[in-house]
Amino acid sequence: MAEEWNTNLLALVYGIGRGDLEFLGINDAGQLTIQFESAEIPIVRVIEKAGLSGSFNLRIPYLVAARARHVEEAFRAAVGKVGLAATVLLAYPVKVSAHRLLLRTFLHARSNYGFQVGSSNELKFVLSLDGLDNRLIVCDGVKTRSYLHLAERAVRKRYRVVITIGSVADLTAIVDYPWTTRPEIALRLKAYSTVPGHWSHATGRHSKFGLAADEVKQVAQTLTDGSLTDTATTVMMHPGSQVQETSALAQFGEQIARVYLELREQGLDSLQVIDIGGGIPVDYTGTGATTTPEAYAENLMRGVTEGLREASTEELPRGFIVESGRYIMAPSSMVVVKIIDVRSVYPSTPPTTPNAKRTVESLVARLRSANSVKEIEGILSSVEGEDHGRTLESMVQREAMLGMLVVAARQRLAELGIDPPPSNTEFLKPRYLVTGEFSVFNSIIDHLIVDQYFPVIPVTRLRGRPRSTVRLVDMTCDSDGEISKFCLKKLDRVLLTEDFIPLTTRAPCIGEGIPIPEIKSLQNSHVVIALTGAYQDTVISGQGMFARLPSVVLDVTDDGSWSVDVERSS
Repeated sequence: MAEEWNTNLLALVYGIGRGDLEFLGINDAGQLTIQFESAEIPIVRVIEKAGLSGSFNLRIPYLVAARARHVEEAFRAAVGKVGLAATVLLAYPVKVSAHRLLLRTFLHARSNYGFQVGSSNELKFVLSLDGLDNRLIVCDGVKTRSYLHLAERAVRKRYRVVITIGSVADLTAIVDYPWTTRPEIALRLKAYSTVPGHWSHATGRHSKFGLAADEVKQVAQTLTDGSLTDTATTVMMHPGSQVQETSALAQFGEQIARVYLELREQGLDSLQVIDIGGGIPVDYTGTGATTTPEAYAENLMRGVTEGLREASTEELPRGFIVESGRYIMAPSSMVVVKIIDVRSVYPSTPPTTPNAKRTVESLVARLRSANSVKEIEGILSSVEGEDHGRTLESMVQREAMLGMLVVAARQRLAELGIDPPPSNTEFLKPRYLVTGEFSVFNSIIDHLIVDQYFPVIPVTRLRGRPRSTVRLVDMTCDSDGEISKFCLKKLDRVLLTEDFIPLTTRAPCIGEGIPIPEIKSLQNSHVVIALTGAYQDTVISGQGMFARLPSVVLDVTDDGSWSVDVERSS
């Protein structure tokens, strides 16, 4: 069985080198690596060079710049393909991550990149950064007096400030404010054309964001009748986050383009820009099945072109604003977790009493002749039902029996060649618990609050068949403090661990149990939780009063040399 295992199979199991884990690789020594154009750097070397005794956040600024350029180039190509002579501007949403070094990297990637902020505090933070001269700042969110005051200061400092009107209250605040230097104005509309995605339930008529159809007409009339008509330059509509079906983007693009033209016809003829938000999905599962920036941009622009079909040359938009955040930032950080303890759910030794030994032999024989999952489960449940442990010794014997029987059950399932049942089936649950020096609550809080999947990958010994699967538990005194989900990738045959736990399926699904190469050498080794760069720094919980992990910044140059810098506090 061992001869069929190679680096390519391991890469498939973990999703390494696919989708948004394309920057990861496995070298000949079985080490997980970060791949750059000029270098391939083993993460174990980064750990050694950082010199930290525990876990940390690894920051990779290079990936921020690379991903931002990828998004921009995809939209530029799509705009050109449909024959529009329009610019493409990126406005990164600060809410996704406010790590200063990563934001500076984004700014330096292109001279015209800007930001999207949703509050006066975020605007204040952005204005504290260097190198913002003449940059775009889109000011979204509720417009308080202090927010507008700060926005006007930004205009006077020669930033290109676009303030959104997302409600009638926003309109009133903006009209009543005593402007001396006026910003540009964007009308943010609800996206009535729903695009399927992770947060599609938050779009449409019930969205908290944007003007309803009747409010759009009211706002347009007020602006046309007042002194702010020539400042209304932008129409904004967002499709949501983590968009999965690109075909629906065309309808969304057509809708926003038609509204753009209609508002121009109603007197807002200063409109020149369409802000289409973000929504490019991140492939957290490593299946390679999510939408690429190219497909996303092409489908959206195809719809925009249809909506502009009757527009004159003068009416065509001269620019598009793209507010991609998650896609740009997610790969830029990962949590490097040190394993500090390894435990087995079942005893490490077989049953010792004569009765327990006879029972195991009998049940193993029955399992070897079982022909269905239901029959296998029935045999195992008979052990559970016999005696729930009246004494400590009887509990030890029962657990030792079950430890042997679950392996025999998995082996029989593999021999039958039938699709495995859900991974929460008792005999497929992970045998091992490993404790990592981290807190789920302040490292990957989205795992809890929105059920976000994060890939977990060992750093070393990626050479042969994984030994078993584990649940990675944190140091908090909270039962929610663990991560054990694992995406079983699609393959025409079912690959198994050494103890017969399925690693692939004929249809991809999320199972329970992270594959681990070896168990004996696991303590004091490391695993990475990848794609944590989006939201995990800004949305945290103080459960257990654990401090944030230190950050290690990995910098690589064009000649392939690299260095690390330790930030003790994020």
